[in-house]
Amino acid sequence: MLGNGGVAKPVFTALSERGAGETVTVKYREEPGVVTYETAARLHSDVDIIINTSPVGMFPNTDATPIDLAPYRRLAAAVDIIANPLETRFLREARERGIRTAGGLDMLVAQAKYAVEFFLDTKIPDEKIAPISVEIAELMQR
Repeated sequence: MLGNGGVAKPVFTALSERGAGETVTVKYREEPGVVTYETAARLHSDVDIIINTSPVGMFPNTDATPIDLAPYRRLAAAVDIIANPLETRFLREARERGIRTAGGLDMLVAQAKYAVEFFLDTKIPDEKIAPISVEIAELMQR
């Protein structure tokens, strides 16, 4: 998992609750429980999934990518919590390598859904998240 800010905490919790094996937190500087990008490439190049929870690659800095994917030869999936742009450079580079990808738009829509439910004391079916995400994605691509 890239980054250890506010978004990383619920992602880490979700991974733990779903039985993820070892989870490695990566950041630009070493801290307790965190390794650097260089250490991750050297010691954890066998990871299955990389999740970017950092803001690197977010609009307007869309040319940035948080990590070089070259060392990660077993990578099966790349996930980015960023919703703008829809496909970050990180995700584009993963897709071009044949790696399965997922962006952050669904998470953003789900957060909005739960906020509306809370503030308006109403229920919205989870099944509405995907169609709303598709509609927003279409609008963003115009």
